[in-house]
Amino acid sequence: VYGQIDKPEKTELETDRYLVYRKWLQPRGEYPADLVRQPAEAWPLAVEEARRGGLALTDDEAARIARYLEEHYP
Repeated sequence: VYGQIDKPEKTELETDRYLVYRKWLQPRGEYPADLVRQPAEAWPLAVEEARRGGLALTDDEAARIARYLEEHYP
């Protein structure tokens, strides 16, 4: 399911969740269960810190990942 998102009825939530798994968790060798809840305002900082550390994300991907994590892992 997470390695494939080519279905016509995909929602924005599904697209963002896939982005989190593909661009945030996989490169870090993590799984969804590894996500630790933290204050919502901490997620954008964590994403930017990871980018500075070499995680390859576009500005749009970083914003979408931070927003998803803010909404679902506060």
